[in-house]
Amino acid sequence: FVAAANSNFPRYLRHFSLLCCGTASVTILLTISRAGIPIFALVVVGATLACASLRITFRKAAAVFLVCAAVSGVVYKSWDTLMARYGQASLKDEYLGDQFENRGSYLRQAWVILEDRFFGVGLNNWSYWVSEVYGPQLGIFYEAYPNTNDAPSKEALGGFVFAWLRWFQMGASFLRLRSPEAMHRLGVGFFFGTCGIFLQSQTEWTYRQTHIFYTFNVLLGALASLYYLKRIAARTPVESDEAMEEFDVDVDVGTTGSPLAYR
Repeated sequence: FVAAANSNFPRYLRHFSLLCCGTASVTILLTISRAGIPIFALVVVGATLACASLRITFRKAAAVFLVCAAVSGVVYKSWDTLMARYGQASLKDEYLGDQFENRGSYLRQAWVILEDRFFGVGLNNWSYWVSEVYGPQLGIFYEAYPNTNDAPSKEALGGFVFAWLRWFQMGASFLRLRSPEAMHRLGVGFFFGTCGIFLQSQTEWTYRQTHIFYTFNVLLGALASLYYLKRIAARTPVESDEAMEEFDVDVDVGTTGSPLAYR
């Protein structure tokens, strides 16, 4: 939404994107997520810096002031709740403590599985193996936990890491040029959206949650399409618009001397 609001989309779409940004900000505060709030702030600030023009104007200064004032007011109103949430446990308690089903316990169980089974236990088999075999080895006894996470093999983990690196590479390619073209700015937004999901997945089972998983696949499909279109545009001579006609996209050479201002 930040990227769309800073693009050359029609005015009503940009205003709608700003409304969505404000709604999302309030929503993330209401969740009182210890990791979600700073990650959301980091992603929004990053997208803003990547999209906003570097030229300082009175309008931009006023907008920044209003946004900071609104955020400060919401944070002030929620301060007691936020402090209570962040004071529940430290990082040491969360990852090194002996509490049942904290983040550290899941990581320890996953490590035991990888040491014992080189190829892991397979997709969606976490609950059974942890409940029946590996949990008791660590002194953890509980009924099958309905967790959708799995313990992948080292080869599968390597492939998964490569896939994430490829997604980051496609998105990061849109950061090279500060163009207001909507299709370019959407690529920037998709990159920071991918960063947000990745960072949140370091502390939660975010990636495998069904609704997020489906939405993320749609996001990646759109990113791949924009990346392909960008590469076609970069290889197309300025005098030819055949590639753009194939995608039914208007070519705006402007002062950049290239289709969609990608080169």
